[in-house]
Amino acid sequence: MKKRLRKKRRLGEFKEFGFSVGFRYSNELDRKAEDELIDRFIEKAIEDNGLGFGGGGCNPEWRGFVVAEKTRNSTSKHHQEAVEQWFIQDSEILEYYVTPMVDAWHGSYDDEDIQWVHKKKA
Repeated sequence: MKKRLRKKRRLGEFKEFGFSVGFRYSNELDRKAEDELIDRFIEKAIEDNGLGFGGGGCNPEWRGFVVAEKTRNSTSKHHQEAVEQWFIQDSEILEYYVTPMVDAWHGSYDDEDIQWVHKKKA
């Protein structure tokens, strides 16, 4: 396949990688606290690291896919670690997962491969 087509289809050397994330929080949070948690996640874990997030959820679970904010770019191990560190540090997160990176355009992951990390309350 010609280079132009590989680029257009995001194949070969033009692949872009991302990863899935999910988190659970206490269903005892009121609506305002829940909104503040989601805002913190988007601001601190996603935007501050130059990432984009597509997904959503409802009390008490959110799931989605994380990509590099810049077009034609991939996430890195550093990005995965930064998001995971945010999950670890936020006291309202009870469980979370961060999957290995997959091809953001053509890849997939199996829900059975997801392993939730349970955080013990201090």
